[in-house]
Formats: sequence, structure tokens, C-alpha cells
Amino acid sequence: MGTLLGALVRKRVLDRGVRNGSSLWLVIGAFGLLRRLYRRLGSKHETIRLGERLRPGDELVVRYPGKPGRKVSKETKLVKARRDAAAVAFDNERAALAERAAGGGRTARKASRALETLREPRV
Repeated sequence: MGTLLGALVRKRVLDRGVRNGSSLWLVIGAFGLLRRLYRRLGSKHETIRLGERLRPGDELVVRYPGKPGRKVSKETKLVKARRDAAAVAFDNERAALAERAAGGGRTARKASRALETLREPRV
């Protein structure tokens, strides 16, 4: 139904707007053209959702078919900054656990167990 109505409007724009010079139909045609351009440009931004969580040290590679624009470059810089911050936080947590494990007592045993779980490969 929507395509039939669109075809009818395009025909009216050509008949009455372009050929007969009706300003109203020219404006309607201009809005239709701008709408199509906006939709076409807006379709390049796809939403991608991951089904699993990424942990520090995991890598996600995204390849673009062409040279990324300014917006894409800015987003990749932000993603890299977040990944680096998460890696630093992970390293700091590991160092703090190692420091606690070097001490004695119950806290050292808990820290040692926590370090062992951090060393295991995650699937």
C-alpha cells in the first residue's frame, strides 16, 4: 500500500509540479526527495549487538569496507580508551591481589585463590 501511494505522489509531482509548475507539488516533491536522501544516509549506521561480554584482554576486530569517516574514527578512539582503561583496572586489581597474597593469614589465602582464578583461561 505504501509503495502504491508513493508512486501516485511521485506521478502527481511530475505531472502537476514539474510539467505544470505548481509550487505546492514542487514543495511536496522536494520533501519526498529529502526524505529519501535522509533514509539512505541514515541506513549506513547499523546497530550491532554482541551476544557475549568482552573481558580485559579479549579482542574485537571490526573492519569497514571503506575509509572510516570522522564520526567512526572518534568512536573507535573512545572504544580504545575504554578498553585500555579496563585493562589498566584489571592489572591494578591483579597487582593488589598479588600484594595481599604476599602477606600472611586468611586474607593472603583468599587473595591467592582469587589470583588463581584470574590466571585460568576464560572461554
